[in-house]
Amino acid sequence: MQHLSKNYIGGWAIYKKHVQDVVLKNETSSPGEVSYWRNAVFCNILTYLTPLSLIALVPSVTMAFVNGVAVIGLADLFAFSTIVLITIGPDIKLEIRKAIFIGILFCLSVTLLYFLPLPAPGLLFALAVTILSSLIYSSKAAYLSAWANTLVCLFFALLIYFGMESPISSVYGFGSWVAISSNLVLLSFAFSKCLDLLLAGLTTSLEENKISEEKLERANRLYQFISQINQTIVHVKDANTLFRKSCDIALEFGKYQIAWIGRFNPAENKIDLLDSCGIPEQDIRAFTDSPYEINGPENYVLRTGKYFLCNDIGKTLKVKSWKHYANKHNIGSLIVLPIKKWDNIVGTFNLYAKERNYFDQDDIALLKEVTGDISFALEMFENAERHQEAEIELQKNFAELEAVSNQQSAILNTLPASIALLENDGSILKVNDEWIHFGKLNGLDDAYQHLGKDYIAISENSKGIDAEDGRRMAQGLKDILSGTRAYFTMEYPCNSPTEKRWYKVEVRPFKSHFLTGAVVMHIDISERKKTEAEMLLLINNTEESFILLNSELQIVSFNNQFRNLYRKYFNLEVRKGDSILNYVQPERKEIAAAIYKKVLEGYVEQAEIIVPDSNNSNTYFSLKYSPAKDESGTIFGAFVTAIDITEKKKAEEQKEFERRDKEALINSTDDFIWSISTDYKLIAANDAFVKEMKEFTGLEIQQGDDLMSFDMIPDESIKNWEELYRRALLGEAFKTEIYTPHSSGRDESWIEASFNPIIVNKYIAGIACHSRDITKRKNAELERIKITNDLLHRNRALEQFTFIISHNLRAPTANIIGISEYLQTESLTQQERTEFLQALATSALGLDNIIKDINYILQVKLEVKERKEPISFSKLVNDISTSYGNLNEKHPVHIQSDFSEVDEIFSFKVYMHSIFYNLISNSIKYCRPNEQPFIEIMSKKENGKIVLIFKDNGLGIDLKTKGHKIFGLYARFHSHVEGKGMGLFMVKTQVEAMGGKITVASEPDKGTEFTIIFE
Repeated sequence: MQHLSKNYIGGWAIYKKHVQDVVLKNETSSPGEVSYWRNAVFCNILTYLTPLSLIALVPSVTMAFVNGVAVIGLADLFAFSTIVLITIGPDIKLEIRKAIFIGILFCLSVTLLYFLPLPAPGLLFALAVTILSSLIYSSKAAYLSAWANTLVCLFFALLIYFGMESPISSVYGFGSWVAISSNLVLLSFAFSKCLDLLLAGLTTSLEENKISEEKLERANRLYQFISQINQTIVHVKDANTLFRKSCDIALEFGKYQIAWIGRFNPAENKIDLLDSCGIPEQDIRAFTDSPYEINGPENYVLRTGKYFLCNDIGKTLKVKSWKHYANKHNIGSLIVLPIKKWDNIVGTFNLYAKERNYFDQDDIALLKEVTGDISFALEMFENAERHQEAEIELQKNFAELEAVSNQQSAILNTLPASIALLENDGSILKVNDEWIHFGKLNGLDDAYQHLGKDYIAISENSKGIDAEDGRRMAQGLKDILSGTRAYFTMEYPCNSPTEKRWYKVEVRPFKSHFLTGAVVMHIDISERKKTEAEMLLLINNTEESFILLNSELQIVSFNNQFRNLYRKYFNLEVRKGDSILNYVQPERKEIAAAIYKKVLEGYVEQAEIIVPDSNNSNTYFSLKYSPAKDESGTIFGAFVTAIDITEKKKAEEQKEFERRDKEALINSTDDFIWSISTDYKLIAANDAFVKEMKEFTGLEIQQGDDLMSFDMIPDESIKNWEELYRRALLGEAFKTEIYTPHSSGRDESWIEASFNPIIVNKYIAGIACHSRDITKRKNAELERIKITNDLLHRNRALEQFTFIISHNLRAPTANIIGISEYLQTESLTQQERTEFLQALATSALGLDNIIKDINYILQVKLEVKERKEPISFSKLVNDISTSYGNLNEKHPVHIQSDFSEVDEIFSFKVYMHSIFYNLISNSIKYCRPNEQPFIEIMSKKENGKIVLIFKDNGLGIDLKTKGHKIFGLYARFHSHVEGKGMGLFMVKTQVEAMGGKITVASEPDKGTEFTIIFE
């Protein structure tokens, strides 16, 4: 059995795939188009209809031939064969399949209407043609089908009216046919209109999704364009390469048609083409030798310093020559952006696109960023060139210095510093007089020979407290002599028995045509150190943090504030002698090294850093890097100050937020725009947001207010908004829809809200928020859903109604047929014949009553001829009570009503009167014997809906066994009272016709309660 099930599933999958392959063989539309879904629906209809038709075919054809209606059996066979052909047959165009399918169903409906005395199958097929036409064709086809159904009904009406012989004219009169066929016409047009609205909504949704996808793709392309430009800037070393690659990137990643970069040539009043991509070879000359015109884009950029934008060249571009070129090459839009160097415009970046209206504000903002990056790169290239020239000049100066060094030897002896010239192996070649004096101060006698001594070994052999400084000196000498370092310096104590002394040693490489070695110079800095100690005492009592570095970026000194800063924010202990780079954040180490390099060259640099503290808030510091110079002006290191500028920074950020928000709020809008800080404080908002918050909270919200602290906002709403803000503060930019239920003083509403993190210096500083009211759009969507559900409900009700009618018509029809057959028997006596005739008349009368009931029900369902008007519930009850005056004498009734909450409804008076009358009548008729009927009627309002409750103390109904029949046609549960069983059926029909719902609660001998809800 399991094997058979697998084979069945596998066969079904093969069949479905085959149908999809042949039916949708040449399908070219995408899921974003409605035609794609129409074709998919048609394919699925064929897939499932074929096997289902086969199941229905056998009994249908059999019964047709057995009952002498062979033409219907043949029509079924022909229709089934045709459907099988268009389902699995190859090489049939999709539109032809659709036309055959609709045509065969329409022909089958006409055949069934003509040859079957019962019109229901034919009418259902005709209605199905209309629905399927709406689904697989356009709404126009559905209306054509509805008109075709109208013409068919008119045709049969004419057959009946003029008495032409046909199966249908033998059964129906003109009036009955018009009553029945008008249902088909009404439903055909109703379905056509409803499905038209539904599919129109689907079309709009698909188009909106497509537009959103195109915008996202375009944004991703632009960001990739910017990313590639920035990567190029990092890697290239010259402007020409940057220009060439920028143009290539513009076409490859930006998907522009043409990109070129030009440089202004004021002398010749033209712009020189530097590089390009996308310009045809034959047109290069036109760009190279063309002067910029007075009213042209290049002149505008040069004159104003702003970008030039033309989103429709054919209509708005004033330069005729370029307009002709654009039309020739199918160019719809162009933008010309200024390229600057040191705030001077030097050229333009020109981008051409095929589409009109191609550049929007987001594109322009990103492209301005691109040209800004290119401008910055040009400045960097120029700085690099200047630096290289400076190095060349420095080398030249060293050469000149070497030429005169011999003449300056005598001068060295007059210098207060101790100077020695070392050979490449570290041996002392020459010393000045101060060097010898320095040796004596350190314990050497007068006869000590300095020359020829290995100064590296002397340093390495230092003992005691000088051992560490000696090793550092030896290593510095080795690095200089080996060429691994260009400069070495250190400071060290050298105390005498009577005083504390400090010296600074500097070692530089020395090269000449005759000698390679190093120059060592010891300078007495005791006075400076004494001054530094005094200064340190002073700076330790300031709010600023200070640190002093030597030329090797080793920490020489710092004040207490600096030590405390590193303890508090980095949990580090700063130690003298360590490299300052060891205390720099890893991501800033390369930047810091570059800054210190420039400072040691004599520049003053400034920077700002952001340091997070333990409270998850940021502290801002302003750093100033200055060269540290001695009395002679020589740079011996760097001096760094750090100032806490958190309050100042917050004020600047607040000002920046206000500026950005003012720009965003220039255009008046009913949308809500606001921004908040990381602690949910309001930064800025437009008038629409302030007004909405005042209506919602009753307070005039102001800048700096905490949006999470309003007591009148429900906790659930607070939590929801807090979660949305939290997502944005984690870096997520998103859009969502927010529903606000009905509350006192406010209707339910929908808004569409977007949240975008505000990034400042790579940190999230707040959230920019935007929302708009989409209640109307959401209500329209809900209305479409409601219409769809209503159509499904009506279809099921029609099926149930058809089944009930066919069932109720079967008994009298069968009686008439049976009696007619008996009457044809010749052996009947006169008395028997008379009895059969009486029975025949009774059956015919019963059939006539049923048909009258059907007509009445259909009229109630479909023909609402009254206009709506205000209806008073209390007046309805009084009128009905008056009409039951005679009945009350036999059965005294107590009716208690309470319409204090709502006493009026705007609806159809006849329907409402019928509903009240039937429910009150039933309560009286089916009261319990020997007990006064008590009827309680009340109204109330719940969630904006009107609720009516009818409650009695009557016999009640067993809903467990009869609940599914309670609203059925001809359903009766108590036989001691006359009736047809139509009352509750009509009540439900009329309630639903007015857009309402009815439910029942009942128990035997305890009474019944009906609840009716109107929108």
